[in-house]
Amino acid sequence: MTEQVYTEENLNKRLIQIYTEIETLKSDAKQLREDFTYSEELNIKGLHKDVVKLVDAAAKIYVANNYEEKRAKTFEVFDKYSELNGYDQ
Repeated sequence: MTEQVYTEENLNKRLIQIYTEIETLKSDAKQLREDFTYSEELNIKGLHKDVVKLVDAAAKIYVANNYEEKRAKTFEVFDKYSELNGYDQ
């Protein structure tokens, strides 16, 4: 195994590679969402755009591994809404 050389040039090169990959993957994810979205002209077997958005959000939560945090925050918002608006009372 070769030893890592810590130079600004090497850092720049690696960051460019990584950020290029990130942009490519973002573009791929966007295309995938479009491919799975219903369109009367292009994709009559696709999913409704709201379903695609929900699945996308669920996948992001899975990857971020923060389901419990998101769930707790959502309930905090609901509790505050109920408190301020007299809902559920």
